[in-house]
Amino acid sequence: MARVPKVLGPRTVEEERCFEAANELPAILDLWMANSPELVEAHSEVRKYLATRLPMPHSFRELANVVIAVEMGSSALLHRHGRTAVHQSEARQEAIDAVRVQRYDRLTEEERVYAQFVREVVLGSVADESVDALRERIGDRGVVEYTFLITTNIAWVRFAQALGIESDDREGLLDEYFQAIEARQPLFGTRVQKSSPEQY
Repeated sequence: MARVPKVLGPRTVEEERCFEAANELPAILDLWMANSPELVEAHSEVRKYLATRLPMPHSFRELANVVIAVEMGSSALLHRHGRTAVHQSEARQEAIDAVRVQRYDRLTEEERVYAQFVREVVLGSVADESVDALRERIGDRGVVEYTFLITTNIAWVRFAQALGIESDDREGLLDEYFQAIEARQPLFGTRVQKSSPEQY
């Protein structure tokens, strides 16, 4: 159960749900962040930078989010980025499937370099070899920015957990979302948390 209220802003509840369905609402979590408009504005600028300026393909940015969602058991993060990973960033469905079952050996060499680095950041112990392999591809600045992207989304997961926004049925939701992604179905209608539609 969420511990702070949602703030819907000028849109109606139905409009918000339609925006979410079209993947135009940046994140369902923003409905809670709107309790602090200044924070939303600052976060929006950071998100815009991370979405457009990082020196690697979009697919690797979104693959990072799927790795974080799986390693941290976050249905909220997968809800936010899972559909984008396959439908908009051209991440390989096979790569998503491999991450889902934590079979990183099934990734291509390039995917594995990025995914392994993400996984090590999540687990809190990054090997020099992982940093070096990433640096060869995107340079020092890229390593700094990619690490910032990863740690920002780790913080996003903890934010959702702390405010009670993550579902109690995270494992079930992860399976549900992965099945929807594979079938190329929208994630609209799936549960971000155990709540009735009226609460949205």
